[in-house]
Amino acid sequence: MFNPKFTIVLMCLPLLFSCALHNAIFSKNKIAQPVEEYPSLVNIKKVYIDRLGNEEGVGLVSEKIRLRMMKSMRFSVVEVPEPADAILKGVAGVERSIRGGGYVSEGQGSSSVKTTYTGFVVLRLVDAKTSETIWSFEYRERCRKSASSCVADATVDKLIQDAERADDKAKNDQSLEKGKTK
Repeated sequence: MFNPKFTIVLMCLPLLFSCALHNAIFSKNKIAQPVEEYPSLVNIKKVYIDRLGNEEGVGLVSEKIRLRMMKSMRFSVVEVPEPADAILKGVAGVERSIRGGGYVSEGQGSSSVKTTYTGFVVLRLVDAKTSETIWSFEYRERCRKSASSCVADATVDKLIQDAERADDKAKNDQSLEKGKTK
């Protein structure tokens, strides 16, 4: 009637699916961001951080992004938009999820409520002179540590990585040009 191998495969599919889903949600390994070229980042030194929405936790996320950018030594953060080369705009925040429940049995109760925090950003860096978007980043992560730190780290790490790649490419292009003129 039924092929035993087929039956075993059907019985294992839900287990395989749940393992894959668990790994996708709780994996420590981040999905690699695509390598993108942002040549306009070469000219950006001073950044103004605009109000990043009204979401819960936005103030803390914004300040942590500000501190990490200042510590990077690649960018300086200005307090007003006029002297800025670029303006960081978008939305950032922290979402809180409460899962679990409890029961009461003969006057004794038990509860297994778990609160998790997911940090998120959807940002763009806009050239202050041309109003052109020169960099963008989207990130959402359920974090094991502080969600605000998690998204601030990811944002600034990606921005610096892309800026350094643009700087290196510009230096290489300059070296090639100098080599051609000799």
